[in-house]
This record gives sequence, C-alpha cells and structure tokens, in this order.
Amino acid sequence: MVDLVLLQSVPNVIMAMSLCIAVMFYALNLREVARDRRVALTYTLMQPLMSEEGNKRFIELMNMEWKDIDDFNSRYNPRSNPENYSKRMFFWSLCDSLGYLCRKNMIDVNLLFSVSNLVIQSIWVKFRPVIHDYRKTEYNENALNNFEFLIDALNKVQARIDVAKVDREKEQEEHESMRYLAYNWWPQNAR
Repeated sequence: MVDLVLLQSVPNVIMAMSLCIAVMFYALNLREVARDRRVALTYTLMQPLMSEEGNKRFIELMNMEWKDIDDFNSRYNPRSNPENYSKRMFFWSLCDSLGYLCRKNMIDVNLLFSVSNLVIQSIWVKFRPVIHDYRKTEYNENALNNFEFLIDALNKVQARIDVAKVDREKEQEEHESMRYLAYNWWPQNAR
C-alpha cells in the first residue's frame, strides 16, 4: 500500500519542479528580450549612417583634402566652414556615442560591424591625425576616446572573422587532401 506521507509530498514536488521550470523560462525570456533590445537600439542608432543623407555627408567628408593640420584648420575650421564642421562633428559624435554604448555593452558590435564597419573605419582612418591633433590643441586628451574604443572593438570583430576564415580554409584543405587520399587508396582508382 502507498504511504500517506508520500502521497502528500507528490504535489509539493510537482509544484517545486513547476516553479523551477517557470524561473528558467523567465530567465531565458529576459535574456532574449535584452538581446532584441540591443539589436533594435543598434539599428536605430545606425539609421543616420545608412540613410541617403548620411551617405551624402559621408561622401562629402571623404572628399575633403588637406596637406597638413594647418591646412586642415585653415580650410575646415568652424568659423570659416561651419557647414563642414557640423557634418564632421555629426559623424564624430555619433561614432563616439556608439563607442560609449559599445563600452557599456548596450549595442551589438557584431551587427554594427556587419552593417557599417566600412563607414566608421573610413572616417577614423581619414580623421585620426586631426582628432589626435585636436586632443593636443582644441579638446582635452580624452576627447573622442569612445570613438577609438569603437574602432578597437570593430578591429577585434574583424580579427575573429579573419581567424575563422583561415580555420575554415585549413579545414577545407585538410578535407580535400583526405578525399584525395581516400580516393587514391583503392587500387582501381590509383593512376
């Protein structure tokens, strides 16, 4: 015969197991919602980079030419060329903000790399000497540090992709050599 204590403990065990399952589901759901929010925030912040207007601004900035920092300052300083200054500061500030959010792990850096790495890297490469000079003369030494952090994060993503690509190529070469050896192992296939 079944013990009465055992019968009374069965509902308690079922209730405890149900509670554990509910907590695990809630934790997984929270994690998924947080990931979705990061992706949504990343896309929202990237819209200015991906828009038609953003592309026009990007092209204008990439077409800028100067010989040295003094030439840059004479052509593009805020007093003589406020329109160019505002376009430049728009990109620099946006990239600095993205870098801050990347540092706080609030945006998806892999998604950012996939969609706008070329734009962000190009802006950095073109204006890095100017930004470093501005840190010495116009701004404080930590100005646009988050922009630089973003570049480092994007470079790390690129390095991971490069390593994965090399690993895939090696794996494919090994697979091909094994196929060749397996094919030529049989006497009728040997040449």
